[in-house]
Amino acid sequence: MFALPFHAVSVGLLVAGFSGFSAFWAWYLGYFGLFACWMLLGSWAKRPNGIVPDTPPLYLTARELQVVKRHSIYFTAPFSALQFAASISVMQLCAAAGAALLLMRHEWLAAAALALVYPLGASLSAFVNPANLLRYHQARRPLRAEGQALLDTIESVERKHADALARREANVA
Repeated sequence: MFALPFHAVSVGLLVAGFSGFSAFWAWYLGYFGLFACWMLLGSWAKRPNGIVPDTPPLYLTARELQVVKRHSIYFTAPFSALQFAASISVMQLCAAAGAALLLMRHEWLAAAALALVYPLGASLSAFVNPANLLRYHQARRPLRAEGQALLDTIESVERKHADALARREANVA
């Protein structure tokens, strides 16, 4: 899964808005919806099936397996997860700038519609790359119990994956 073209389209639509294209916000919302659907379908397609808890090589518990299935892009394609999170951040920034532009043009409803990209993008970013978001909040203030439990589960899965890779490399050598 590849996310870099979404950066260019997002910035291009914002430039079109500053250039005088009055319906850029409708295109932007459609584009954001397309991106979200493509990302969620990709996550669904990468979801690991047929894995039973407490089986080799990772010996995941039922809770860990549930987290891996929910955040499948993060665990199966970490580089794509980082790229998606970066694309969402660029979209949020462009949406904020576009909403400010629409407010200067006195297009209140369009600005409010475009401003919805920001909270929707935050929830998508937490779905795609949960560990970075939780670690960021943990550094700022203590997490609630469910956030800390999720972060502990993610770190446990990452540790088990690293151990399985080390065992595989030891067997090859």
